[in-house]
Amino acid sequence: MRIKTDAHQRDFDPAVNWISGLIGAAVDKRVAAFEAQERRNPLLATHFRDTYDLEFALAKARKYRKSRGRLPTGEEYTPLFGFLVPAQRIHAALPQEARVAFEGRLRDALNGAYGARPLAYEINVATHLMHKGWDVEFADYSGAARFDHRAG
Repeated sequence: MRIKTDAHQRDFDPAVNWISGLIGAAVDKRVAAFEAQERRNPLLATHFRDTYDLEFALAKARKYRKSRGRLPTGEEYTPLFGFLVPAQRIHAALPQEARVAFEGRLRDALNGAYGARPLAYEINVATHLMHKGWDVEFADYSGAARFDHRAG
């Protein structure tokens, strides 16, 4: 598989809509729980913000869009959009049975010790390979192998 690897601001809204439909409410709930823990123990704030930066950015972007009718801009959202746009494109290009597995990985990432970061890294590597001209197969989503992806 190859996806279009360029991203423009017009691609952000569809990507946020896509992820919001899958895990938006769960992300908001998890971030609210982190924020409650931070109020009880402020020393956790740095850890949470570093480890779950994508989740915090998504929750903040969703809240911003709800109140202002548009997504926020700025460098703090670059990693979020850099993950969401290719993730949405990869999801759309996967066969239906692999999409279900991909969606499961998104949901599992919410409860993981490192949040969405490992999945974002996997998407980043695959996107980089596609940008360099490689075809990338997501073998683990189809159950064909026990590794993330194969490039050829």
